[in-house]
Amino acid sequence: MKNDNALNDFDNNSSENLQFENELLKLKLRAEFGAAHFSSNIPLEIENSFLKNIFAIEQAFAQQKTIRLFDKLGKPIFKNASELSEEELKDEFLRLDSLLKQHSMHLSFSGDYTFFEKYRFLTEELFDLQIKDIDLPDLIMHFNYEEFHPDE
Repeated sequence: MKNDNALNDFDNNSSENLQFENELLKLKLRAEFGAAHFSSNIPLEIENSFLKNIFAIEQAFAQQKTIRLFDKLGKPIFKNASELSEEELKDEFLRLDSLLKQHSMHLSFSGDYTFFEKYRFLTEELFDLQIKDIDLPDLIMHFNYEEFHPDE
């Protein structure tokens, strides 16, 4: 009888339940995805939400196939950079950058580059990049030019 009361107390203690669930989620993340050690000093509810989101992202990434970025964007029509004037390069780059944003993607440049270089990078390099074909709310894919072309 005493054990039944202990179980009922555990069931009624949401703090203990959250702590237990968080520990289970951490173990699952380590076992299934090789996640690193977790340590936090945040409220249990926030940690729980965070861990559930990470688990959902990891599951989605593990289950999804790869696709070319160009295909993910719907195979947009574009011209070769050398065929465009400086003004056309700017307009076309901004159009394609807007298309990236519509697909929850962000392209950044830390340095100061011409629209020719930005457009050329996007259409000749980034479009061929293989990415996970995944759509999760609030997930933004970020591409930084300098990760592809480190500035020495």
